[in-house]
Amino acid sequence: QSEAGPARNAPIRRSVERVLNFVLLRNTRTRAVFWFIARTVERNRRHRMLLAIAAAIGIAWAGQTLAQAIGAGWSAFRQPGPALLAVPLELACLLVIGLRALYAMPVDLAANWSFRITERGGIAPIRRASVRFLWTVAILPVAWLPLPVCWLLWGGPRALFHCLFLTVTGAALLEVLMRNFDKLPFACSILPGKNNLRVTFAIYVLMFTFFCSFVAVLEEGMLKSPTGMVVGLALASSV
Repeated sequence: QSEAGPARNAPIRRSVERVLNFVLLRNTRTRAVFWFIARTVERNRRHRMLLAIAAAIGIAWAGQTLAQAIGAGWSAFRQPGPALLAVPLELACLLVIGLRALYAMPVDLAANWSFRITERGGIAPIRRASVRFLWTVAILPVAWLPLPVCWLLWGGPRALFHCLFLTVTGAALLEVLMRNFDKLPFACSILPGKNNLRVTFAIYVLMFTFFCSFVAVLEEGMLKSPTGMVVGLALASSV
């Protein structure tokens, strides 16, 4: 596709923007950078393609896991096994890794306007907007959209714990990936040898795949008792 232009006559989008501006984006600098990131990812052809690749890998991964569960029978869905528990976390990881990689890819000279808002407010508003965009797009939807299905399959307490645990784990994931990330999204030059996106993306995917499997096994043990769920959620929140 070609570059996408501004959308028109989108009442749902305007409503979502008003809610996010009121809840998360009260600071004007943070709000400006947040919506700049959102519209760049949406409209720029190269960024849409790379984000689609990251999402496609996550969907294919989840589809393979679900296919194995379907082959094992309906009983595989009645109990929260490690394979099923790892699916949303893997999707969130791949989306966060893909979006973070896009931040380091410059768009054009017009993106350098964000340098000007650092003269008084520093880098904090830009960093805050970058983290909140990842939180809004990659963590919260993946963690909470499956809640009705999990509620029907596993019951209310387990489903709520699963969604809360995913949210807390996603927050820890963002903290690790965005540590020392003092860049202006889409406005920084790519330095040779330091931002090899192919190598970096592959390393992140392999590392966090093992992480997702390990966390899923831990969560399965926590779901076996109410005490385990309370202790597990407390430990995850403290981390």
